[in-house]
Amino acid sequence: MNSRIPIPCPARHPLLVSLSPCLLALALLAQSAPAQTASAPAAPALITWSARGTHNEGLAIPSAQTTLLVFLRPGQSQSEETIKLLLPVLKDRKDVQLVGIVSGDDAPVAAAQLEKGAWKAPIVADADYTASGKFGVRVWPTVVIVSPRGQELAHLPGLPVTFTNDVAAYLDFSAGKIDRAALDKQLANRQVVADSEDQKAARHAEVALRLAEKGMKDLAQAEVAKALELKPTAPAMLLSLTRTDLMTGDVKGAEALLAKVPAGAQSPAEINVLKGWCAIQAERWADAKTLLLDAAKLNPDPAEALYLLGRVYEHEGDAGHAAECYRKAFEHSTEGKPMAP
Repeated sequence: MNSRIPIPCPARHPLLVSLSPCLLALALLAQSAPAQTASAPAAPALITWSARGTHNEGLAIPSAQTTLLVFLRPGQSQSEETIKLLLPVLKDRKDVQLVGIVSGDDAPVAAAQLEKGAWKAPIVADADYTASGKFGVRVWPTVVIVSPRGQELAHLPGLPVTFTNDVAAYLDFSAGKIDRAALDKQLANRQVVADSEDQKAARHAEVALRLAEKGMKDLAQAEVAKALELKPTAPAMLLSLTRTDLMTGDVKGAEALLAKVPAGAQSPAEINVLKGWCAIQAERWADAKTLLLDAAKLNPDPAEALYLLGRVYEHEGDAGHAAECYRKAFEHSTEGKPMAP
């Protein structure tokens, strides 16, 4: 069972559901554009990527080897556990190019910290989130597996209980040791394991989110309390529950949860989006503007930051900048994130 923390962006809540008439108008205009002629599904796009490691190693995709990109945050318990689980899996795998990637303003310092531990593979310091944005990373840790041809075979966010089995199966598939049918069977036929605290907490967080979406504030808060009882300090859990609190209008609860997130444990851009959302609900508009401008620059997925920034400009009476932010938010969004009015 996958214990990933739920992210509140289900497809049934597109960004244009938000209350701003500006965004709704933009969405309707986009929907009224001439229809494109239907065509057959395209083959999966090949990935090309190159980077320099912290010791100036030349790293590239495609490679003669399968590439395993591991997006990590040194000091984060889940990232450290990911390293411990990966090393035995990769011990005798000479056919794998292993690369660690740390993102954020402090990436060079974090890379140096990673080098002091058990990690011996090349490390990329992704200070401007270029790599995490290219590979769609929103959760740390995340493992991305790319074939020698440059096709993304797997995108494994978080640390599910089947992590090592999944990684080994995809590597065998990439090496030609098993075919697609065998891969699917290996991924599907998983040993039933008892619910862990992570899984129970994630389930409560997901229920809380769904209740918040339906406006059931008290029931949502009860689920938040149950999740916190199980995992009171897990950074990803705290961020998920912060969003739920904001959706129910509990800005004080949201700020209290954010204050518990250790510095550097999560993306600064995501933290600033949530802090900006808190500031909007508390009507600290100047603070919100500063936080959201910064978040929009750093975030590889800026739709939410841009939408919230549009609300700030709308409050200021700056219709031009508000409309521009709403338009950009719509363009960057394939699945919207529901927000409290």
